[in-house]
Order: sequence, then C-alpha cells, then structure tokens
Amino acid sequence: MSSVWHHIGVDPAPRKDTVLWSQDGPRLMPAAELKQSLADIASVTASAIVAWDAPLSFDPVYGFYDRPIDHAIRTFIEREIEKGTLAQGAVAALPFAGCSHWAITCSVVGTPFSSGPDQWTLCGQSYPQLPGRYIVEVHPAVALAFWWIQARADGPMPRYKKGGRGDQRTTATAGRRHRNEIQLALKAVVPIPDAACATDDQLDAWVAWHLLTEFAAGRALPLGVAAEGAYLLPTAMSHGDPLKQARVSVEGLLDVARTRLSVSGEKRDASNGLATDQ
Repeated sequence: MSSVWHHIGVDPAPRKDTVLWSQDGPRLMPAAELKQSLADIASVTASAIVAWDAPLSFDPVYGFYDRPIDHAIRTFIEREIEKGTLAQGAVAALPFAGCSHWAITCSVVGTPFSSGPDQWTLCGQSYPQLPGRYIVEVHPAVALAFWWIQARADGPMPRYKKGGRGDQRTTATAGRRHRNEIQLALKAVVPIPDAACATDDQLDAWVAWHLLTEFAAGRALPLGVAAEGAYLLPTAMSHGDPLKQARVSVEGLLDVARTRLSVSGEKRDASNGLATDQ
C-alpha cells in the first residue's frame, strides 16, 4: 500500500456524469460508480484526500436550510458584483438545502445525514499530518473568484457555466469561451490546463484537485468551521495580496451570518410554540 498522498477532486452530479480528477487527469462516470471508484483508490493508498464540490456538513443550530458560510459568501459575491469584480451570475452559493447533490454525498461518503463519514474523515483547519483518508468541502467557482481577485484581472469574471435565466443565460459555446478567458486571465496565479476548460464540470473538478495541492503547500486554507460548513479557498501569501482583505471580509460576514441564522432559527421555534430558552 502506497504512503504517498493521493489527491482527488470530485464534481458530483445527479443527472449527468460525475467528474473525478486525479494526477492522471479527468475521469467521467455515472454517480452510481463513484463510491466504488473512491473505495478502489482508498484500497491502494494509506493517505488520500478528496476535495468534494458539495456541502459536507452543517450545524442544526442554524436551521436546516442555510449555513453561515453560504450566507456569508452570497453577501461577498453581491459586493464584488457591485464593485465590478464579478459578472452577474458568475458565482452562486445556494443555501445548502437547495443543492441537488445530497443523495450522492450521503450515498458515497456517508455524510451529513448519517452516523458519520464512511471511510473519509472531514478535514480540519490544516492539511492532515497523519496518514488516513480525508475529505474537504470546496466551492470551485468561489475559488476562481478569489484567484480572479488575487490576479487583479481586468473587468468582471464571466459566467463559465452554461444555463441561467434571462439576460444571465449562457450558451455552451459562450461558457467555453468564458472558461478560456478565465484561464488566460489567471495564468499568473493558477495554471489551468486546456483539458479543464472542456466543460464547466471538468473545470470544477480540476479546481477541486488543484486546491489540494495548494492546501498541502499552505496556499489554501478552509474558510469557516468544518463542523458547520467551510470551503477550502486560496489564501494570501504576502501582506499586499488582495486575498488577505477578501478573507477578512468573509470572516466578518460569517460572524454576521451566524447571528442572523441563529436568530431566525429562534424565531421559527417561537412561531411554532416551542420554548427556546430551556
């Protein structure tokens, strides 16, 4: 059994192929095959980390709809759109209950609606020091936005996923063009390969995988608290790095989000006639 750390980026999808990215590049598979594929990897290495592009944890003290990290990132995104850093619709952070990955996440890794992760241990705030099989939540679009800020790229980061509604709708052709624009704009800070630009799912899986390399090097750290929901995101590497202010901003918004979500939960309990001060 190998002792070398094995990094895996996963973009789970319930209605189309899931993308798994490793050092060998992308693999597309039905979601039903993902659990066995990860088990096969775990069987040949003593040390592996999966970067999972979907919610892995939540704290019911904040309710069963939204999480502080998602709430804080939505506010951050709105501010960056107003500043002209991000295009409308370029990045989305849904309330966790609105994500469509729940069934896959629970089936494959046994979290969050179960007795605990199946084989995979949720990462803490730093890269694991002991051999084992770990998993960490990522949000690739937010990571790309952070790199866009770090690169001080010209103009707003475009929407790279097809779909959307009305004026925000993006065709498959436009999505590919936008991914290539992002690749070019970020080349000084992150080496996105051509293969990752083929589809938005492959880009998400590659970003997930690359974040683990950055995590190991100390260039990415979780933002938020793992037990209540956190994203592994790029971090500042110098005093003048604009990511320093971006992370400070989100950390402040996290405190606000925790207060708001706790209060809204108390109000829901009160409206249902439940005691909240026992």
